[in-house]
Amino acid sequence: DDHDGAKRTPFPPVADAPSWADALASCAPVARTELLRALEHAAPLRSDDSTEGDTAWNRAAWYGWQFLPLRAQRKSFSGTIEHLKAASVPLGHRFVGVARQRASCRGTLHSDHRNYMLSTLTPLVVPGPNTCGVVGHSTDVGNGGVMTETRDLSEGELVILDNSFPHEVYNEGDKDRFVLMAEVWHPSLTATERLAMQTLFACKDRFTLLEKAERPWGVGKEELMAALQTGAIDDLAFWKDCCDAGAPTASAALPAAKNGAKKGAKKGAATSKAKRRKGK
Repeated sequence: DDHDGAKRTPFPPVADAPSWADALASCAPVARTELLRALEHAAPLRSDDSTEGDTAWNRAAWYGWQFLPLRAQRKSFSGTIEHLKAASVPLGHRFVGVARQRASCRGTLHSDHRNYMLSTLTPLVVPGPNTCGVVGHSTDVGNGGVMTETRDLSEGELVILDNSFPHEVYNEGDKDRFVLMAEVWHPSLTATERLAMQTLFACKDRFTLLEKAERPWGVGKEELMAALQTGAIDDLAFWKDCCDAGAPTASAALPAAKNGAKKGAKKGAATSKAKRRKGK
């Protein structure tokens, strides 16, 4: 159970969600338009069978799943970002972007082990009715077994997933499916707890860049190189906002990084290794 006594479930009811749930569902038309345009020009899909090619799409987790962070394509998805921000959607830190699952594909059963977030899936392109969905697994306390629940992914219908539960996604259609995937902070978090989590993840990403010379997840090369030039990487705000539509600005919010670390970061920004992530 949650700390407020409410029973946890793989699929929290959309009807009980705050107003941002309606905002996510209504964001679909503009996000779909921007996605189709990006696929044609700014952000073509990466090959599932090759690591070659320069694109903002990330292969991760399992074969057939790719993710496009909005932050890495903020110009292409400016309308989507504006919509999310105007509605004050409590965007989390990790996944805010478009998730693609290839045709005739089933993801691995997994838990993200992050009970401080919820995943929201807003279908943008689906092959057809009853072809795509999410299966959630939970313990059947009364019978001592495992209970499964399924939610179809249908255009116009938002799905909220507590991804701390084991779950898997499937696409039984003959075409790719795309969803706007936005992780949000769990409603049970207090404002202080949410700020603490944002700060923790921001510090982690900054450390990844400056000390490990690797490009943090979801940050585009162009944006990162500009931030290195202006000194914005020293500002926690730069790392906290996962799809800030504004330009990076310098700040003295954190001590300046060592010159050696910044040099390593510039090198790592362009050559970072792709890390496998759990996907929807």
